[in-house]
Amino acid sequence: MEDSDKNINHPDHYTVGGIEVYDFIESWKLDFAIGNVVKYLARSPYKGKKLEDLKKARWYLNKAIEREEKNSLKIKEISLDLAGSKLQAYRDG
Repeated sequence: MEDSDKNINHPDHYTVGGIEVYDFIESWKLDFAIGNVVKYLARSPYKGKKLEDLKKARWYLNKAIEREEKNSLKIKEISLDLAGSKLQAYRDG
């Protein structure tokens, strides 16, 4: 593989520890946001832009947290709607 291809497809910071972060993300079936958290955290010490990569990881983590909080609220709303329907059905009896 030529150096230019290596820099595009398999830079040194992609394969630290003998596994590419991409392969780890795929094997664990992580979603986009969490996959990016893992990617930026894992590569941060090796790219020369550690603080920037940590901030990128935090940005994606915050997005994942926001999504989970919204999903949690939706589940609570559905639960309350179901509980209200059951109560109404009980009253209508």
